[in-house]
Formats: sequence, structure tokens, C-alpha cells
Amino acid sequence: MSWPTEPRAATAPTAPTAPTAPTAPTAPTAPTARTVPRRAPPAPEHREQAPQQHHAHVRKRTSRHHDAVPHRHAVPHRHAARQRHDEP
Repeated sequence: MSWPTEPRAATAPTAPTAPTAPTAPTAPTAPTARTVPRRAPPAPEHREQAPQQHHAHVRKRTSRHHDAVPHRHAVPHRHAARQRHDEP
């Protein structure tokens, strides 16, 4: 009602550009199909925080591992206690 019809007609010639149609079929190719199932990239916030959390976690695991390995061999008396308990 309030908009003039003639300016809309001027926009029409821009739409029938042929080059846009050939570009569309290129998008749905096989590479695009492979990309769809993959996970979306993490948000920028997570990307910045992930390395710090990962390193802290790995460090924690390593220290726990080194503490646990000697501890396992440093308690041989448990086995001896069982043998003593079995004997009357």
C-alpha cells in the first residue's frame, strides 16, 4: 500500500543473474556430506579453556601413578599376614 511498485521492479533485473544457479549444485557434493556427520568445532570459549584443563588433568594422573606404583610393592607384609593367619 505505502510502498511504490516501480522501485520493486528495479530490483527484479538483479535476481535473474545466471551465475548463481551453477554454483548451487557444487555445494551438495560428497565432501559436504562427509562434513555433516562430523562433530561441530568447539565454541571459542571452550577452545581457550580446554588446553589448561587438559594439562592439569594429565599432571594429576602422572603424579598419582608415580605415587601408586612404589606403594604397591612397599607393602609386602599384607601377604605375609595372610599366610600367618592361615596357619593354626
